[in-house]
Amino acid sequence: MNQTQAKFLRRFPQVLRLAIMAAASLVVIFGLIVLIVWQWYQLRLKPIDPNNTEAVEFVVERDEKADEIAERLEDKELIKSAQAFKWYVRVGNHDDYQAGSFEISQSMSVPEIVEVLRDAQASNTRVTIYPGLRLDEVADSLVEQGFGLSTVATALDASRYLDHPVARWWPRGQSPSLEGYLYPETFNVTDFEQSDADSIIRRSLNEFPQALKDNPDLESNFAARGLTVHQAVVLASIVEQEAKEPEDMPKIAQVFFKRLGRGAALQAGSTSDYAHSVLNQPLNFEINHPYNTHRNPGLPPGPISNVGEQALLAVANPADTDYYFFTVDADGELYFETLKDRGLN
Repeated sequence: MNQTQAKFLRRFPQVLRLAIMAAASLVVIFGLIVLIVWQWYQLRLKPIDPNNTEAVEFVVERDEKADEIAERLEDKELIKSAQAFKWYVRVGNHDDYQAGSFEISQSMSVPEIVEVLRDAQASNTRVTIYPGLRLDEVADSLVEQGFGLSTVATALDASRYLDHPVARWWPRGQSPSLEGYLYPETFNVTDFEQSDADSIIRRSLNEFPQALKDNPDLESNFAARGLTVHQAVVLASIVEQEAKEPEDMPKIAQVFFKRLGRGAALQAGSTSDYAHSVLNQPLNFEINHPYNTHRNPGLPPGPISNVGEQALLAVANPADTDYYFFTVDADGELYFETLKDRGLN
């Protein structure tokens, strides 16, 4: 054994003690950090104001994420920390929220708020008819929102609504259909268990004539452009499907009016998509069927989805341009062109 090895062995106990002390110090420091974070976390799970029991309506939308809910709760000053809320949800696997409208107060702790949001019996459950949906998609959406499949199928039977005000706009000689007439809206349902899909469908149908009443120039503007209300709904549904953004709708409507005025085909791919999805037609623009607006001039026989206010307004008040074409690039950007732009003037 040389002198260096002997010296190391003599000092080894001292080095070991120092290493143990350093490790112990790190453990203590880590423990203190964990303790501080734990105390911070526990404090932020507590109510903002235990004495403030005033209820605030808090709405959870369908498919809303826990992180989004946490941020909104903090913004509304219903919790102390969005981060603490997220940790509590993730650690406890408490992310099975129910869509609806809930009453929450500052006197509630995070665990209490989470329990309320997970309660299927929301104080006011919200049921939504979403815009731009085909009738079969509306049915799927209602089932996802908690209604039974057979209940929804019965509620969407148009023969049940022949006495409804919207029925006067349905064309004679065609089988009645709710396609296009279920107005997009969100409805509060006070007792979700006892509410039935039929009441939601009727409330949605009620919104359609109300929308025309709220915009008194709609029907007269439709008529001035040679359209019945049903034809306007058909065209509005195509505009609804073709538009990427609401601000594009008046220009798209104007393109279609230019084509209708010339007796040309609308060439709207969305109508063939509808025939493919609903009528099981091949997705081929060469096959002749009533919804193939690449081959057939004029409007298809019926709407291809429900329509919102913006689409109806676009058909009633199209843009004043000379656009005759619109195309979508690979990035989803919409471009409009005139006949002159394509050398067809």
